[in-house]
Amino acid sequence: MSTGTLPKQVDIRKSASLAARFEGEVPVSELARVRAAVAADEGRVRYALRFGRDEAGRATVAGTIGGSVRLICQRCLQPMAYALQSEFLLGVVASDDLARQLPDHLEPLVVVDVVDLAEIIEDEVLLCLPIVGYHAAQECGVSVGYEATDPSTKNAEAARPNPFEALAALKNK
Repeated sequence: MSTGTLPKQVDIRKSASLAARFEGEVPVSELARVRAAVAADEGRVRYALRFGRDEAGRATVAGTIGGSVRLICQRCLQPMAYALQSEFLLGVVASDDLARQLPDHLEPLVVVDVVDLAEIIEDEVLLCLPIVGYHAAQECGVSVGYEATDPSTKNAEAARPNPFEALAALKNK
């Protein structure tokens, strides 16, 4: 088991045969694609990666990530903390054709010989991020939904005739 510094590249098949494990934390500032998707490059991402083989002999990577990143709330445009938590199981394949043949419980990881562990972590963090980030309704500085504040608007809607009343009269005939 390796803890601490994240190795740049590892031989995927050798790591699977040795049942290698890598655990530690990586700063968001070192994950270029994540840094581009978040509001600030502060924070750390915890990771645990376990290499192995499944019952069919395929190389696999089981992992978890956790941590917190800063996003911009799309309602109030203020920074907000977003918690990351993910568990994943990857099946290592050499081509897209082999990826289509993987069982449903495995996500494909297309690799020829060596893999950059930071890329695996980046991919999983990006998959955890919401398409649109926003605070919970009670935490956001902007009200959620529409509410008429003018009482005359409510009275005008109530006084307006219903266009379907004529249909109801025809139905009763």
